[in-house]
Amino acid sequence: MQPSGNGASAQYHEWAKAQPAPGTVYSGAKELAPPTSYLTGALEQSGSFTGHILAQGQKDAPTPTSRTAKVVLIMVLVLAVLVVAGVAAASLAGDTVSEIFDNLIHS
Repeated sequence: MQPSGNGASAQYHEWAKAQPAPGTVYSGAKELAPPTSYLTGALEQSGSFTGHILAQGQKDAPTPTSRTAKVVLIMVLVLAVLVVAGVAAASLAGDTVSEIFDNLIHS
């Protein structure tokens, strides 16, 4: 008996070819169960348990643009208010801080 190129024997290859088409690795079922949710696109059929779990969920939908635009607008407004408040605080307290340091240095 001569081993094939990948180390498996020719007898094993003949035996594997004669086997009926397998189901999934974990269930051993011959037929696929109906999906629990409707999915558009290809179903996961790799036999991977992780792929099976991920295939149960819904397809990702793009983020709605109107909601995103509102969030970005609010973030820009909050940032602008913080910048204006920081500039106002720095200009009002600038002379006070300078005077404190001048008094410490000249004392």
